[in-house]
Amino acid sequence: MAGIMLIYRHKQLKLPLWEKIESIQKNSDGVSVLYKNETFVLLKKGKENYPVQVIDRQDYTLVIEGKIYGVDVFNNDNLFRCSHEILFNKNKDESLHHLRSLDGEFVVYLINKSSKKIVVVNDYLGRLPLYYIQSDHFIIGRDIGLIHKLSGGLEFSDDGVYQYMRLGYPLGNKTLFKNLNRLPPSSFIQLDKKVSIQNQTLSLLEWRESGRRVKNPEQVLYELFKQAVKDRLDAFERPVLSLSGGLDSRIIMGEIEKDKQSVAYESFLYDHAIIQSDVKIAEQLGEFYNRQVGITTLEEWSPQYFDELISAKFGMNYLGMAFIIPFLKKMSAKYDLMLTGDGGDKTLAYLFPGIQLFTPGIDTRILRANEITTKSTCVQLCKFDTNGKEEALLSHLNGYPYADPKINYKHFLLFERTNNWLFEGEDRNRQYIWSTSPFYHPEFFKVVHSINENEKKNFQLYHAFTSLIDPELNKISNANWGFSIRENAKLKKLIYKQHVKQYVKLVMPRVRTAKQTSEKMKRALNNQLSGKSAERLGLKRNFNISELSQESIFHVLTLLKVAESMERK
Repeated sequence: MAGIMLIYRHKQLKLPLWEKIESIQKNSDGVSVLYKNETFVLLKKGKENYPVQVIDRQDYTLVIEGKIYGVDVFNNDNLFRCSHEILFNKNKDESLHHLRSLDGEFVVYLINKSSKKIVVVNDYLGRLPLYYIQSDHFIIGRDIGLIHKLSGGLEFSDDGVYQYMRLGYPLGNKTLFKNLNRLPPSSFIQLDKKVSIQNQTLSLLEWRESGRRVKNPEQVLYELFKQAVKDRLDAFERPVLSLSGGLDSRIIMGEIEKDKQSVAYESFLYDHAIIQSDVKIAEQLGEFYNRQVGITTLEEWSPQYFDELISAKFGMNYLGMAFIIPFLKKMSAKYDLMLTGDGGDKTLAYLFPGIQLFTPGIDTRILRANEITTKSTCVQLCKFDTNGKEEALLSHLNGYPYADPKINYKHFLLFERTNNWLFEGEDRNRQYIWSTSPFYHPEFFKVVHSINENEKKNFQLYHAFTSLIDPELNKISNANWGFSIRENAKLKKLIYKQHVKQYVKLVMPRVRTAKQTSEKMKRALNNQLSGKSAERLGLKRNFNISELSQESIFHVLTLLKVAESMERK
């Protein structure tokens, strides 16, 4: 994965580690040294246009990975003042608060020129996934494959593998690997003879309380959103919006057209009924604004791109998304920014579970609505103790900090599914083209989650917010429904059906079948299971593949391909 990696040692770096670094720099495409001395080295991996700014000040060096929107990082006194105060421990908390309030996807590295002390700060929501491991040296970076090579070799975590199979991603700060953690959002790392890691807890209750002081929240949201779109477009020369037929990207399109910005529109198509409907509505949106929408045809089953996706994300984005790589490559050849509607459904949508007939634990609600593979299927697939792993999973889900189970469910969606699934998917895009969404502007995110969830029911907030941009957009069908958000009778009927499905999921275990799983997929999985990778993962080789859904097969294949990649280190 493109990005920065920091290798730090309290004493002098050992020669074998330097040799590994030099070997990687020599043999890995796009790896270069940004900064080094006897105790640490900063590496950069990625194309020349991957955003990294190095700013040399009198007594410290400031390195910014990613983008901070609406700020000239080379000429901003506030940024320099905050950086200096954070590094030299003067008004640190206030300066950290200011830095985290900035809109963007970024990681800041601060280096004291005299003492060699290093501080690392990531953005408010942790938009750029960072992973770290600590042994005789501390390594933090964006590329798990590089960490694997430099650390002497990662080992799979049974907990991580089990949670990945059950939900599609490891929970909390876990990854697929032992001792390799995911850095939480709003973190502060200090490296000065010892390693200190702190992070600010993001609280839904604090956001709710702060929102009570906001008058006319819809108008406040619109002003924040408008600025977020403008700042992102101002930061690049050749932007494109990845346009779908859903509710989110059309909101961005509406604001772009309202502000008369020059932006291209692109979508993709493959042989799937929902995707075909998606493209049809995207083209209708283009016709509405008299804009051309480029269409790229893809193949959903794309094994030729498996190794490329594994190399980039090392399993943190599953192989079911490999099909999108040709689209991303095409976008990177024509544009320098890709806007997406990611996050719309995690901000404007109603995030509480529907009214329940029964009151099982929050773990049951979460698993029935979000599981990829059932517990019984995992028992048949895994050699290790699945009962213990299931207990650990349930304990984690039941350990969320709020008394109200509805808020705990929302916590899961925002800080598990969003951080550990959606952010990782966006990050895959950045291997090819910088990808961002205005819905994750930090102040927008806080304000929208201060609004009472009942005011978002039945897509009320979606409708009202879209009306502030262009009311006509509400008349165009949502591709996922087949009708527009204005058709209240149809919408109420759809929501009723969704509630019925929720009730069924709660009282009956989900039955998953291998929905029209192709023979190619089955053969690919059988081939992988016959190798050494299954043993490394603790998976059975003679498992009945008919027990797996298509989504489960993609996840098992991902794990096996990661294991195969590790064997080639």
